[in-house]
Amino acid sequence: ELEGHNDPDLLAAALLHDVGKSVHSPSVLDRIVVVLANQIIPRRVLRWGVSDVRGWRRPFAIAAQHARWGAELTVEHGASSTLVDLIRNHQDPASEDTRLLLKHLQRVDSQN
Repeated sequence: ELEGHNDPDLLAAALLHDVGKSVHSPSVLDRIVVVLANQIIPRRVLRWGVSDVRGWRRPFAIAAQHARWGAELTVEHGASSTLVDLIRNHQDPASEDTRLLLKHLQRVDSQN
């Protein structure tokens, strides 16, 4: 159970929320660059995140787009719509439908 929660979609999302990073795996250096840049120039990081995954903007594109890739992968494998929504939005403000579950997922993800 996830901190007393036993919702199957929440538990699956806790395990799979970063599955989109399997499409384009970030290196340790990529992750460091994104974390540091987010602290120094967050608006540019957002702009660079919509870029293609090739070239020097690659780390930012992976960070910004992995949630969408993960959602697409889970749809292809028949995941529930709630699980897909949790994965797609695990870095975004929660919608009304998934607010409570997403809040728990984001709390666990931030501890990692």
